[in-house]
Amino acid sequence: MLSDGHDKGRQLFAVVSASLFSVLVTLVIFLLTEVQFKQDRHLMVVVIVYLLGALLALLSGVYLSAYVFDLRSLLATSQAEEAVRRAVPRYVTFSRRSDTLLLGQSGDADLIWEFELSSRSEDAITELTFPIFAETLESTQPWTSIRIDSIEVNGQSQQVKDAYRHVERRLPPDDARYLVEYGLLRVPVELERGRDKCDIRVRVHFVGVFPKSDTLETFFVDIPYLTESLSVVIRSKAGAVRRSPLAERTLSAMSEVMEVPDPVESGHQERFCRQDGLMLTWRTNDPKLGYRYKLYFRREASP
Repeated sequence: MLSDGHDKGRQLFAVVSASLFSVLVTLVIFLLTEVQFKQDRHLMVVVIVYLLGALLALLSGVYLSAYVFDLRSLLATSQAEEAVRRAVPRYVTFSRRSDTLLLGQSGDADLIWEFELSSRSEDAITELTFPIFAETLESTQPWTSIRIDSIEVNGQSQQVKDAYRHVERRLPPDDARYLVEYGLLRVPVELERGRDKCDIRVRVHFVGVFPKSDTLETFFVDIPYLTESLSVVIRSKAGAVRRSPLAERTLSAMSEVMEVPDPVESGHQERFCRQDGLMLTWRTNDPKLGYRYKLYFRREASP
């Protein structure tokens, strides 16, 4: 579909052409009625020819300007359409997703992501992006809280350098000491045409991100793609992970785009949170696409 700019270019050419034609007709009528030109027909013909030449030159210039205007409009439209095409994720489904958070000492932790992806065999998908959030002290050196240790695609190790792109550091409104670091992890996936399944395993190391785990901490789970099965496990290298008595609930849900809490979805998904021995788990088959879930927990050290 053509843009408004394309139509404006054509309208400009039509208006200017009509104006020039009107001017020419007026001049010709004037020349035909002028006594001097009546007496010198040769002079009249020469003047009219020059006027026609000037008119054609002006029309050519106007048409060229309108043509260039149209080309620029079409180029802008094409670039906008390409940007939209890249921004909208192609059809891909997480048939299975597993998030395991392993708490260590001094607020450190390891996150192990395991994904089983599926897509239509006619689609060619070479890369996906995954958001990673971390709450850290404002005094912490920027962009040192998240480290990508390994990426595996169908059992093959992938390059981790430059895979994680920093996006934003901002202070949340409810806590002036802690800020949120947010970045995007780019993962190559082998879903070329003719292949409809892919397994991914990512290991992320958090540095000092969970300093309050002995009392109350939170863990973010984002759903950027359609997910059929989700399993979240929070456990400790030493001790147990349990619900925190300082939190009103174990899980809260919100729309990632609007950042509006959804108490109905929160209550629905909290029913699937369990204390499984020394681990806190959340397993569900219907997480909402485009939602961000927040789990509240505390760690009990071994006696």
